[in-house]
Amino acid sequence: MKKDTPKKIRGIIYIIMAVLNIAYGIVVRAVHSEHISFMLWIGIGIFFIIAYLFCRFDVLKRLPKVISIIIIAVLIIGLVLFAVAEINVVSHFGDKAPEGLDYVIVLGAGIDGHEPSPSLKYRLDAAYDYLKGNPDTVCILTGGRGDDEEYSEAEVMYDYMAAKGIEDSRMIVEDKALDTIENIRNSKEYIVPEGSSVGIVTNNYHVFRALRIAEKHGLKNVYGMAADAPAAFVPHNMVKEAISLAAMYVS
Repeated sequence: MKKDTPKKIRGIIYIIMAVLNIAYGIVVRAVHSEHISFMLWIGIGIFFIIAYLFCRFDVLKRLPKVISIIIIAVLIIGLVLFAVAEINVVSHFGDKAPEGLDYVIVLGAGIDGHEPSPSLKYRLDAAYDYLKGNPDTVCILTGGRGDDEEYSEAEVMYDYMAAKGIEDSRMIVEDKALDTIENIRNSKEYIVPEGSSVGIVTNNYHVFRALRIAEKHGLKNVYGMAADAPAAFVPHNMVKEAISLAAMYVS
């Protein structure tokens, strides 16, 4: 094997990764045109292009040794923290709640006109299945109206559940929340008495962070209820969750 063969292989891998990430970002942009989060994948693609250039021109070898060590150390620490975050996220993919909860909170997600988005539909269907088997459980539907939306998420969620046969008396509509923190904080106002058992219904990748937020805001008898998620966007949502977790712990 020629001396520079490993270097060429690394370079090819970097270029392939750059192309795949940028292409994935374009797909995310096409499907979720209202979100700027697709830029995350463009950024990762650019990172691999830079990595290719570093490899191609032996940049690390040309830099002062201390700078090279710092760059490598930062990358390793970042990868370790990312891996820890993802392990925590994945560990809650199968969360299920015990029978007989007092409340379930269904966290809002995007809507398409007056229909729940695929992610939100997974959440609502999971909540419906639980409610059908637990007739005394009350459901809190939480989600406000975005600037580009005609209806609040909670309103769309209510209509969807009502059409499936869930009684009005078992549903509470919280239509002001604009993010997960507000979903939890606003829903807590409806939970009486304090200490009631609560399940939080959200997509599998989101359960870990939702539980941490719930505990932070004083919900103690709380359980995760993991719904499925659109498979094509699992990588996107997993990376977003790692970034959201980092922001949560830093703030």
